[in-house]
Amino acid sequence: GGDLKWVSNTTHWYSARVVLDGANSFSGQFTAERVYGNVAERCYQSFVEARHDLAMQNMDVSVIGKGNQSNMALAVNTDNLQMRSLSGNGFALLYAGAALEGADHDKDEPLKIAPESTRRATLTITGSENNTFQGRVVGGASGTNHGLSIVMSGSGTQTFNGSTVVFNNVSALAGKLVLNSAGLAINEDVTVARGAQLEIHGGWNLNEGHTLHVAGDASAA
Repeated sequence: GGDLKWVSNTTHWYSARVVLDGANSFSGQFTAERVYGNVAERCYQSFVEARHDLAMQNMDVSVIGKGNQSNMALAVNTDNLQMRSLSGNGFALLYAGAALEGADHDKDEPLKIAPESTRRATLTITGSENNTFQGRVVGGASGTNHGLSIVMSGSGTQTFNGSTVVFNNVSALAGKLVLNSAGLAINEDVTVARGAQLEIHGGWNLNEGHTLHVAGDASAA
């Protein structure tokens, strides 16, 4: 194991990104942190883009934004991204799709357009750690089925408690998955396997035409 950290501290508007586009054997903590912000409005300048299912397979991933001035985003641009665990502060973003392009270099304008999911993808948590992602999980544009699905297959506890948490399918196959958000939306099916736990806080409606499969321990508050 080890520690790998990318610090994005550019003082300009141009977006910075790290792209992981192959199977990665690194095992340990990977942290992506934005440490600079210089305006009083929300900007979206720093991205980690995963383009391979195994790009983060042995990593405990942490995504840290600076504040409303500068966010850090994890862009899942592959079918089924696997990682041991995910944590992040309230200024982190998670979505399905590519990193956004940079701002207008001629006008030196900030990247003000919030990323949204532009494809379907799955995030699978495989580890035994207990971690919390406090940032926003962003769905797709209205009228599309774009967005992230979440699978908990490890023995640990993974919590999502950001102000907005939008998933397509939700599957708790092992361990414990906690969804605690006033802005929670689950757009498709929910599955809880025997021996797994799913906790849902903040309210949730099962959409017409979709299914709740429960063999394990599910609770809602």
